[in-house]
Amino acid sequence: MLKRICAIIFCLAIFANICEAAENDNPRVAVMDLGVYGSDGANIGMMASEFLAEALFYTGRFSVIDWERVQEISEENLTTSGLIPLSVARRIAKIINVDYLIYGNMSGVNSQDLTFEIAGNGGHIRSVKCSMIVRVMDVKAGEDIIFVKGEGVSKTSELKANTKGLKISIGGKEVPTICVRNSVYKASRDAVDKIVADFFNEPPTKK
Repeated sequence: MLKRICAIIFCLAIFANICEAAENDNPRVAVMDLGVYGSDGANIGMMASEFLAEALFYTGRFSVIDWERVQEISEENLTTSGLIPLSVARRIAKIINVDYLIYGNMSGVNSQDLTFEIAGNGGHIRSVKCSMIVRVMDVKAGEDIIFVKGEGVSKTSELKANTKGLKISIGGKEVPTICVRNSVYKASRDAVDKIVADFFNEPPTKK
C-alpha cells in the first residue's frame, strides 16, 4: 500500500514538472495599454489591456507577464500605449524579458439608443459597440506578425426613471460603465481568438 502511495506521489510530481516546463516553454508576452480615440477621459485602453491579458492567460498558450511588471516601464518614461516605435518596444521587451508585445488602439466605442414605451413606462435600449485594432510584435524580428480586429456589442435596457449608477461619457452621451465594459470584454475575447488562430495556424473558434 505504501509503495502504491509513493508511486502515485511520484507520478503527480512528474506531471507537475511537465506542466511547469510546458508553461515555461510558452511564448512570453506583455500587453500594453491600448490607445483610445473618441472617449472623454475614460481609461478604456487600460480596461481593454486587462481583458486582453486575462483572455490570453486563460488560453493556456502564452506566458503573460504580470501587469505590475508592465507598469514598471512607466518609470522609464517610455511610451506604453497606442502605436509603439520599434526602438521603444525593444527597450520594453528587454526590461520585462518578453518575446512579444501586444499593443494597438481602440478604433471605436459607439453608443446607440432606441426609446420605447410599455404600459406608460418609458425606457430605452442602449447598444454599445467596441472595435479594437490589436497587433502582435515579434520584438527580435522587429516586425508585427499578427494584425487583428476585435469587435464586441453589448445591449442593455433601462427604465428612464432608473438611470443612476457609474457612467462613462462616449461621444457626448453618458453610458453605463457596465455596458462599456461588456462591449470591451467581448471585443478583447474576439481579438484573442483571432490572435491564437493566427499565431498557432489554427482555424478560428466557432461562435
